[in-house]
Amino acid sequence: MRINKLKPEYVGTMPSKSEMKEGVLYISRVYLTTAHLCACGCGNVVVLPYGRRDGMFWTLTERLSGVTMRPSVGSFNLPCKSHYYITDNKVEWL
Repeated sequence: MRINKLKPEYVGTMPSKSEMKEGVLYISRVYLTTAHLCACGCGNVVVLPYGRRDGMFWTLTERLSGVTMRPSVGSFNLPCKSHYYITDNKVEWL
């Protein structure tokens, strides 16, 4: 089932796939990485590094209204091919 909202949870290290919960965006400030179970409900893990690094990276913006990540999340290498934005904790499907 599709998820329309992700709740941020700050962690030191990422939980294993079996420990992850649907609807949670795990954020590690130590490793500048986020991870979540794909919002489409397929159960695959989506890992998004953020901050300035070589290669592709995302930006993570934290506000009182929620967490926003840019650019979009394109899971084109997964069978589900999900594509969405994370804006103020909401999943915006494309």
